[in-house]
Amino acid sequence: MSCKKYKLIALDLDGTLLDNEHRVTDENAKYLRDLQKRGVIVSIATGRSFYAVIDAIKALALRDDIPVVCANGACGVRAIVKNDTVVIQEQIFHQPVSKSVTQIALQVAKSLGHVVQYYLNDDIYANASKPFHYEITKRYAGLTGVQHIYCQDDALQNTDAIGLPSKILIMCGEQELQETLTTLGQAFEDTNETAYMTQNAGGWFVEVLSTNKGQGLQRMCDALNIPIQVAVAFGDGHNDLEFVQCAGLGVAMKNAVDVIAEAADVQCEWSNVEGGIWRHLKQMEGSGLLDATTS
Repeated sequence: MSCKKYKLIALDLDGTLLDNEHRVTDENAKYLRDLQKRGVIVSIATGRSFYAVIDAIKALALRDDIPVVCANGACGVRAIVKNDTVVIQEQIFHQPVSKSVTQIALQVAKSLGHVVQYYLNDDIYANASKPFHYEITKRYAGLTGVQHIYCQDDALQNTDAIGLPSKILIMCGEQELQETLTTLGQAFEDTNETAYMTQNAGGWFVEVLSTNKGQGLQRMCDALNIPIQVAVAFGDGHNDLEFVQCAGLGVAMKNAVDVIAEAADVQCEWSNVEGGIWRHLKQMEGSGLLDATTS
């Protein structure tokens, strides 16, 4: 680690801040609240939509507002808890998927017979048409707590009418993951279209965006007038690659996938179920690496 002091902590959720029951532990919440009170900015950076982050924000119960990068870098907001309700104080940025990338992703998903999740404003549309489509979208709902709006396939084709999404998930299942990634890659290459693709840690859906979580962190730091060099990024999954690479310090959880463990500056000694966040931050503070006032 360098001798610089870090001012902003950016936390992935699933597999990082949250335990395997998708909860913020009391130990994590208590230590993060203490750090925020002492001047460290605590933020969230996740692939989830904003409304799938609300429970985590409530559990943290921070005194001040919290910057949130959601939809894997496509959206950035400042949120605060008021009377047990999470309120968006300010939308800082939004980078939707481009029209051409959206159309290519929809075409590929249709050709492979996969359902898509189309993230539009506060809603998630899913063009389910067979039992497996409903099964896999319900699997995602169980993971994040979101609710889907099921629609006909044609409803998503007219992007001029409905608007461009923050991101698209192609729900392919584990067995079809590699074929989906390969087909998408070829489709984007054939059109010289720049797109960002990533997969979830379990390998059962592919995300398509026009940005990534690292770029989202950069935009958030710019808005807060904080150099990204004094940001610490904690992550574990494939979508955290650019996130841990661009931060001043990238930290891979003990349970991180190999590509993240190799890309990060350091690897946490503890996993998400072993209190990795609060333990690693306490270790950093003990080494004088956090820009926090004394208690």
